[in-house]
Amino acid sequence: MRKILVGAVVVLAVLVAAAFIGPQFIPAESIKQDISAEVEKATGRQLAIDGSLNFRVLPSPGVTASGVRLSNAQGGSVADMVRLRTAIVEVALFPLLSANVQVSRIVLWEPEIVLETFADGSNNWTFAPASGAEAASDSGTGDDKEPSAAPSVRLDDVVIREGTLTYRTPDGDQRIEKLNMTLGAESLQGPFRGNGSLIAQGFPVNLDVAIGAFVEEKATPVNVKVSAGGAALSYSGVLSGAPEATRMSGQVALKAADLSATIADVSGAAAPGALRGKPLELEGKLDANGEAISLNDLAVRIGDDSATGAVQVALGETPRIDIVLNLAQLDLDRLLAGPAAGKGATGGAAAGSPSSGAAA
Repeated sequence: MRKILVGAVVVLAVLVAAAFIGPQFIPAESIKQDISAEVEKATGRQLAIDGSLNFRVLPSPGVTASGVRLSNAQGGSVADMVRLRTAIVEVALFPLLSANVQVSRIVLWEPEIVLETFADGSNNWTFAPASGAEAASDSGTGDDKEPSAAPSVRLDDVVIREGTLTYRTPDGDQRIEKLNMTLGAESLQGPFRGNGSLIAQGFPVNLDVAIGAFVEEKATPVNVKVSAGGAALSYSGVLSGAPEATRMSGQVALKAADLSATIADVSGAAAPGALRGKPLELEGKLDANGEAISLNDLAVRIGDDSATGAVQVALGETPRIDIVLNLAQLDLDRLLAGPAAGKGATGGAAAGSPSSGAAA
């Protein structure tokens, strides 16, 4: 019995040593070439790993790559669509033994992503397999062979640190910086979750997103909350008809502790002083598709004043906006007696006069 135990300990020690030492002998350069070839076959783009490529078996299988680049589409403004300083991927060992890929952790350090749309309507995030790749994949799917089922994939923890996203169109750029997010997905079809922060066009924003599973011919629940400064925008509803006839419908709410400060933060321009210190509450039923956006059952409260109504936006080359508001009462004296009206009268129109009201 003692000899059996000693033998078992020796075997275990050898296995542990092999798990730690074995990855050191893996030919990283050869594997880089293999990975690049497979990515190009699937996407038609070139993947380069300029830095190191390291493997680990214990305590969980994983790989770390540095200096990762994915080439851009032909005609792109920059050479690379994606650049990563470091990427770390770890998977759970035991689910992997049953062909279930449970990614326990992905960390992407300083990703730089450029999304572009071109003048002809095409974009750089639509990938096409390399020439001959589709034919090669189809050659083994005859009647005598059954297609193998794709493995189940689960993403437990995807972390993005200090990311940058640029959306480029012929009309200009939109840029997101300091992107720090934590994401997760129970499968590649969802449900999905995410929360974190970013800076959009110089404006700090916090995000909290939950999206249900995408099931054919069924609506997908969506819950989104975006907050910045003293304002918070939330949406709770469903997404349906994707991708051909995408439609969103649900409840939307906007709250701001100080409407004047929110307008100044978003637009960069000073808001009317009459709004200073006044909270905003807005609620309504949102219905949006590729042709129109409507906000019905609208309820708006600014300070002590409230209104109901609806907003209709027709999208197209020349967008059209129709707004209907019903106010139970509007106290112009109180509105024009805001801080700006009292301080801004420096000769000319007196506070509360028609001209000062028009300026406000």
